[in-house]
Amino acid sequence: MEIILEKIRSLNQGKNIESVFDKSFKIFGKVFNEFDVKDIVSYIQNNNIVKDEIVYIADSTEIRNKFSRIIKPIIDTVYAGLDVQVGLCYGKNDTLNALEYHQGSEVYIVGEDMILMIGDERDIDWSDISYDSSMVRFFYTPKNTVIELKSGCLHYAPSHVYKSKGFNVVVMLLKGTSEKLD
Repeated sequence: MEIILEKIRSLNQGKNIESVFDKSFKIFGKVFNEFDVKDIVSYIQNNNIVKDEIVYIADSTEIRNKFSRIIKPIIDTVYAGLDVQVGLCYGKNDTLNALEYHQGSEVYIVGEDMILMIGDERDIDWSDISYDSSMVRFFYTPKNTVIELKSGCLHYAPSHVYKSKGFNVVVMLLKGTSEKLD
């Protein structure tokens, strides 16, 4: 992991790219080491056709049913068994073009090395509804990692590490978070 992170840093001079395993990530989220996610990672790597676009599926019955033995312990740990949507996000991205946050945690099962671009919603200037994007932090997140982004963590689609592979991640949110409004 350190060799990859150093290579990423050398190719992106001027950007402070940290690891989700660094203490600095704790203000934004948590890394879980107790879950074995290799089967679900293998599945999404082999079944999500990564294109030059970003694909987001809010809730996948197939993923939920096929991998319930992997997903249920994560839902019980993070969401105390509440109703959760289990979706996917994959594609290629190297641009920060939006940020969002939720009133609730977001959990990722990382299927391919990626860079999270994140910030803190407390830094939004509500007087003119703006955010200084120079405050965005970059965190290398290796495949097979399970992380929780805390409520209020600004984020959007991650950046790929390898253009040929793109990024690939299972996304869990409280049910209804990504549903269309009436």
